[in-house]
Amino acid sequence: MMTRFADFRSTYKHNTETASKITRNLGYAGIAFVWGLRSTDDSLPIWLLVVCGLLALGLMADVLQYFITSCMYWLHYRKLQEAGLKDSDSIAVPGRLHEPARVCYFSKVFLILAAYVVLLIYLLERMHILG
Repeated sequence: MMTRFADFRSTYKHNTETASKITRNLGYAGIAFVWGLRSTDDSLPIWLLVVCGLLALGLMADVLQYFITSCMYWLHYRKLQEAGLKDSDSIAVPGRLHEPARVCYFSKVFLILAAYVVLLIYLLERMHILG
């Protein structure tokens, strides 16, 4: 199957944006779900605290993905501006500007999925399906 490079890039961008939105929503939904499982004295079992911690870390990675990228782009922009470049000039964007965002992206997906694995194990044990 042949495709244009621009279409390939567009597909990649669409899929990562969609995955980010879904991951973010799963983080919020997971916290809300765990909140509904709290006991009458508002305490949570340790495994649900672990789930909340993983979800919170995943959501923090989501924020950091965009924050770090914006800071890196701003610093690079300032460096180019000081070198005399104008807004109308064309430049090559160094790949290193995207590395922190990529690390945060994969971290948030991993952390949210890990939280759901722990939550699923916890629920299966509570229903006496496991262990």
